[in-house]
Formats: sequence, structure tokens, C-alpha cells
Amino acid sequence: MIKNDISQFKTLNAYTRILIVFILINPIIDVITSIGIREYNITLSIGILLKGLFLIYTVIAFLRTSSTSKIDKIAKYILFAFIIYAAVHSLLSLQSFGFSRTVSGGITMVKTFYLPLVILSLYKLIDKKDITLLTRALVYSAAFVASIIALSMLTGTDYNAYKYGKTGTVGWFFAANEVSALLGILTPILIYFILEKLKANPVVKIMIISAYTFLYYQIGTKVVALSVIMTVFYVIVLFILRKVKDRKLYILKPVVTLSVLFIVSMGLVPVTPIGINLNLHNRLIIDRYEDNIDEENPESDEDIKNDFGIEEILDNEEVLMSLVFSGRDEYFTIRKFIYDRASTTEKLFGLTQFAVTNNNQIKSYIIEIDYFDIFFNFGIIGSIFYWVIVLGSLGYAVRNAFRNWRIFEPSSILPYYLCSVILAFGIAMFAGHVFVSPSVSFYLALIISILTVESNNKNNKKRLSLT
Repeated sequence: MIKNDISQFKTLNAYTRILIVFILINPIIDVITSIGIREYNITLSIGILLKGLFLIYTVIAFLRTSSTSKIDKIAKYILFAFIIYAAVHSLLSLQSFGFSRTVSGGITMVKTFYLPLVILSLYKLIDKKDITLLTRALVYSAAFVASIIALSMLTGTDYNAYKYGKTGTVGWFFAANEVSALLGILTPILIYFILEKLKANPVVKIMIISAYTFLYYQIGTKVVALSVIMTVFYVIVLFILRKVKDRKLYILKPVVTLSVLFIVSMGLVPVTPIGINLNLHNRLIIDRYEDNIDEENPESDEDIKNDFGIEEILDNEEVLMSLVFSGRDEYFTIRKFIYDRASTTEKLFGLTQFAVTNNNQIKSYIIEIDYFDIFFNFGIIGSIFYWVIVLGSLGYAVRNAFRNWRIFEPSSILPYYLCSVILAFGIAMFAGHVFVSPSVSFYLALIISILTVESNNKNNKKRLSLT
């Protein structure tokens, strides 16, 4: 299979070859970035640099495509309008907060808008005939991430997923939420490949997916268990709906396989870090133990209470909300307080990423609920740009996928990619690090782009001018 993939790889155009290589080396880039930060205090992330270069290359490749399509022209107009918005946002930030904060905000903008900009460009640069190879590249990438976690644990060189209080590992990666989200959205595609494409008996398939699930569960976040359990349940329902659509379809073997996997995925919870951490969550209700998974919010609870003199508001936060959102609700309260005090211009262009505290310090706060971080960081205009691109592309793809019920066709990959998108939107709410982290959003952009191209009935002829 791999030999055949290599042969197909050689026949691809230059951009698609670079895209597949980038998919495969992303885990390596993230590991190098993590080790650089943890061991050598290298603040300049090689990951952001390489991913930024790939973004520029992708946008330029898109702009160089020749097309008379109305949609393509609109996409290019949106891209140029966004560049104007980004320039105005940066100038206003420079005026209000100085050069260093503007640079920091600019990096945040690149990380945040990585998803819509790649989506805007990528759907024109991939061909329907290449989707099989791209799917395999995503599967290999997920397997590679799981293998890195396994190797780091076997050698005793893995990093803890939590600063204190909980158990879990991120392998050699940096952030537990990012790795959880990445594997979460890739899990449906991995299950599709093993379940519907891998030529092996059901026992072997169960063993492979169970081993992957066990490794994934070692991270210990809530996202992990929900991703696997919900995916397996989703696929069981999918096969039942396929049977309803086509009574002659044989589904007994895959449904039995999935049912066993569902039991395994539930049974592994108590004996893995997820179960241990869930017990800590239960104790939260009793003693208001504070979860500290935040890698990007290093300040203590007392620190943020004193920044704006709103201790009473934060002290009244519901314990259940703190439990569900792992303390993120308090950062939302802070961000909303800053936003409410902002001027109309700041609300429009998103200058509430930074704020001057009662001690005249300029600080930034991250909620780690992606929807709110996007809105507060980039304002009404930035949010409109973001969601018009993402939801517009996704809506077009979903409409085509459900047209004539193509999504329920036997062996169709469409429902699995749709499952990945559903998981991504859920994870973005409860754990973050999906829409605003290029390590994850790159894969999501690719998934949405593939969903768009695959769901399109028309032959997707290449108009790429790059060689």
C-alpha cells in the first residue's frame, strides 16, 4: 500500500506534493517546537515560521490560479479586503499599545486566521482524484502522532499534560489541548480507513483501533474520551441509516465491530488517566478545586481578580460552570468586562486583546473558548471575515453532501469528514485550540476543503498555474 502511495505521489503536481509532505512533517515540526520551548527557552517558534511560509505559498498559489468563476473572484475580493482590515487593525494596535504588543497581536492574527485563509485558497488547489492520497496522508499523520506518544512513554521521556493535580501525557508535544483536538478531528478519518479500506479481519481492526484509543486516552483530557466514543456511536448510526436507504446492504460485520469498539472505548475510561482526572473533577464540586490545564493562561486566580477590581463578579461564578469549562468562564468574565468598556472603534476592529489594568500594566487574556477569543481579539469586522469564509465553505459542502443523500452512499468518505468537522466545532467550545491553533486548524482547513471538493458533483479540473 505504501509503495503504491509513493508511486502515486510522484505523479502529483508540485503543490499537492508539497501539501502531502507538509501534512506528514507537521507532527515533527510540533515536536521540534515543543522541545525548543521546553528545553532551550526558544521563544521564536519554528513551527509558526514554517506554517506561516506554507500559508503564504498557498495564498500565492491561489492568487495565481486563472478562473472566470464568480465564486473564485469573490474569494479573491474577500482576501484583499481582509488584508486591508489586518493593516488597519495593526495600525490601531500600534497606536494604542506600542510596537511589541502589535507584533504579538500580529502573530495571534496569523495563528487565528490560518484556518479561513487556508480554506479560502486550498479548495482550488486540490483535485478530486488526489483525495484518496490526501486521506491516507491524514491517517499516517494521526498514526505518527500516536506513535510519538507511545515512543516517548516507552523511553520515559514524555512530558506531563498538566502542571499539577492531574495525570496525563502529551508525549513530546507541547499542549495537551492541541494534541487532544488534533487526534480528535483525525479519529473519524482513521476509523474510516481501518474500517472500510483496510483489508483485514474484524479482530485485527478492533485491535488496531483499540491500541490507538488506549494511546490517545493517555493524554487524559475530557476531549479524548468524548471524541472516540462519539465517533464510534456516530458511525454505528451511519451504518444503520445506510441500511435504511439500501435494504440489500450488509452491515452486520461492521456494526458488530463498532459495537465492540464502543464497549472498549467506554471500558478504557476508568483505567486510563481520563478516569483519574474525572474523579478530580467530581471532587471539584465539593472543594472547588481549580483545574490548571491552561498552558497559555499562567496567571493565578487571585492575579486576575485584582487586575480590574471585579473580585465580586468572579467570586459569584457558578461552580458547575467552572467544572464544565475548567475555569475558562472566569477569563470570559474578564474579557467581557474589557469589551464593555471599549470604544466603538475598538469593538469593531478588535482591540480588546490587550487592556490596561488598575496597576497600569498592559495584559492580554485568553479564554481558550475559540469562538469568544476570535470575537474579542478581532472584533465585529474580524469575526465577520472569519465566519463568512469558514461557514460559507462548510455550508456549501454540507449542502452538496446531502443532495440526493450522497452522504449515505456505501463507502463514502463524506460522513467521516463531516464527523471530523462536528467534533472540531464541539472541541472549540469546551477545550479550545482548534480554530486558533495552526497545529490543529491546518488539518481542519484541509478536511473542510476536501469535503467541499469531494461533495461537488462536477469534475474538479485543475487550473493551477504553478508547475
